[in-house]
Amino acid sequence: MGGLEISPDGGPDPVLRSSLRRLAGYRHRRCYREELAHELLHVFGAPTPLLRGAQQVGDQPMTLPVLYHLLWAGHLTTDLEYAVLGPAAVARAPDLR
Repeated sequence: MGGLEISPDGGPDPVLRSSLRRLAGYRHRRCYREELAHELLHVFGAPTPLLRGAQQVGDQPMTLPVLYHLLWAGHLTTDLEYAVLGPAAVARAPDLR
């Protein structure tokens, strides 16, 4: 995420606010599954749309909570200010070199 955009009402940009609100529900450690997290990080080693990457790893009901947790925790990155977080949003694991 770049600089925090401020909306005319003085709060964060509504697009960013909506995306963060969605991810916040997955911030708890209970959403993390180590084996799925490792697979997701591998899939998102290259920029990949969220839904496509989640489907490559397994069933969406199992993979999406882990994916959203990884986004919340900063283990995956995406542009939350451009558009509301959705299935076509492109995410990537940070380059660890």
